[in-house]
Amino acid sequence: MDQRDIYARQVKLLMTALPHVAKESCFALKGGTAINLFVQDFPRLSVDIDLVYKTFMDRDTDLSAINDALMRIAESLNGSAGITAIRQENKADEKRISVNAADAQIKIEVSPVWRGLLLPPAEMPVCE
Repeated sequence: MDQRDIYARQVKLLMTALPHVAKESCFALKGGTAINLFVQDFPRLSVDIDLVYKTFMDRDTDLSAINDALMRIAESLNGSAGITAIRQENKADEKRISVNAADAQIKIEVSPVWRGLLLPPAEMPVCE
């Protein structure tokens, strides 16, 4: 299997995972994947889902809400045929889900530090 096949399978898994993530309105997509899908047509090889928690309260409240939302995303993904989603909890503030299919793996990550937005998020169509 060459790098293009691996990348194509990761993108397919990412596109399968995004609707599950989108159910959680507390998050906005950010980073390379957001650029790839909604701004420019895949200028870089980024296939992880990086999220920002949109509200900004106190840290403990935010981290608890992030944990709850990630748990719901993992449960939703685990209900999909052929997908296994595992919460990564090696560190107290690690906010990550490892999403696995038979032929691909991606990560869904939320920064425990970068919370809140400077500008309102925009809903955009996927690039061609």
